[in-house]
Amino acid sequence: MLGGLPFMTYYDYGLRFKYLRKQRNISLKTAAQVINTSRQGLGNWENGKGNLGFEEVIQLLKYLEINPTEFIDSSLKFYDLTSDIKFAYIDNDTEYLKAYATNTLIRAHNHLTDKDLFLKGIIACNFYYELTQKDISSKQDKDRLRSFFSNIDSGDRNWTMKDVYVFGNTQHMMSSSEIYSLSYSLIFDGLKHEYESKEWKVAIISSLLNANFILINTDLKKAESLYKLFDRNKDKFSDLYANEKIRLAFIRGFITYSKDPNKQNRRKIEELLESLKLFNLFDLEEGLRFTLGQIDNHLGLYDYHS
Repeated sequence: MLGGLPFMTYYDYGLRFKYLRKQRNISLKTAAQVINTSRQGLGNWENGKGNLGFEEVIQLLKYLEINPTEFIDSSLKFYDLTSDIKFAYIDNDTEYLKAYATNTLIRAHNHLTDKDLFLKGIIACNFYYELTQKDISSKQDKDRLRSFFSNIDSGDRNWTMKDVYVFGNTQHMMSSSEIYSLSYSLIFDGLKHEYESKEWKVAIISSLLNANFILINTDLKKAESLYKLFDRNKDKFSDLYANEKIRLAFIRGFITYSKDPNKQNRRKIEELLESLKLFNLFDLEEGLRFTLGQIDNHLGLYDYHS
């Protein structure tokens, strides 16, 4: 989970609501109070382990100013590529993810026309890598993933929301050049469209931010270039996207720190992280601290003390 937000919360209604709640910086406690339930009860529903009444769901959606019809319809439009592994990802069940990825990709190699079967397998590889930093995909898998995006990268077709979703969930399986090239395309193709739902634009922006976080550890020069390009186009998303703007600010700080990991630059990041607590943005802070830890590991600062 880079920069605080996973990309796997679109399908199950509870998980989808959790994603949207976090995008709006609303705590679990606050949301639970809206329907007079416990944090544990609402949390169980968000993680697919409990149920809520229909009227309670509608009440929550109204509180978040989400059109209920749009919420349901847009859920059905997504391709469910993570239903088999979402709980394994949430529970850090790396053994299941590894077995699922291996078995699914073997089946996909025998069914070359089944693109979704392959995508399920490569996304599982991506989740496994995110949790373990171990790449279990093959060169053939990476070539097939590259082929999936080839028409977009060449400009022969425009981005779809399925493409955005797959891109956001497979970036660990790509080279830094591929991530940068697709991100560049997405900025100029994806952000120029006015999608019917704001959620689509949030997905695009989150995917680009995630790409930037990954590039910080794989190609700092490209990370800085993508940040500048993204920053120049930030007027394409309004003040409604405060969460995304916070993450963009942290990218700038992480790049500065990666280029010069001195105590002063580290202290600035720590101060920003502490400021998130003042606004009860604990989930975002946790995700960004995780990313900072990855940067420290990449820099060899395993025992860093500010």
